[in-house]
Amino acid sequence: MRGLWCGIATMAVSAGGSAADPPEDGKGPEIRSERVEQAKEAEERAQVEKDVEFNWETARIDDLHPDWEFYEIREVISDQQAAWNRGDIDAFMAGYWKSDDLRFASGNTVTNGWQATLERYKKRYASREKMGTLKFSNVDIDVLSEDTALVFGRFTLERKDGMSTGLFTLLFRKIDDNWVIVHDHTSSE
Repeated sequence: MRGLWCGIATMAVSAGGSAADPPEDGKGPEIRSERVEQAKEAEERAQVEKDVEFNWETARIDDLHPDWEFYEIREVISDQQAAWNRGDIDAFMAGYWKSDDLRFASGNTVTNGWQATLERYKKRYASREKMGTLKFSNVDIDVLSEDTALVFGRFTLERKDGMSTGLFTLLFRKIDDNWVIVHDHTSSE
């Protein structure tokens, strides 16, 4: 899969020599603009890959579950990590289903509902110092169907007073054409 994005970046830049070179077929600015966009997307995806450690060996992508589904889910996870590390819990919560049916299980408690989960996070991580720096690693994404995926991984939270780590299992659903977390089970050491 790593080669897929390298191939897109190579294609986007080298298809006509460079993104700025005019195409041979004379289609002009439209083709250049498309190539530039493809190159930008490839660069952004490469940055996402550096930030979150995804487990490429176990990623399940096949003809029934196109790879863009995998990348859309990966983007949600990467956006959550980036939001957390900016200290933006509201943006972090954008990855969750905004519904009373959201379920979040952690620390021997179950929180039901998006708003209650947001309030739990804000109470537990009331300051930027308490939030620390979040890192996701060993992330496995298993796209089960066109609207369901299972994600497993490890989180590490580094703070001045020490580090905590644990595992998470996320159930993603595609709702209103967006992949969102509908169930989160997180445990820590």
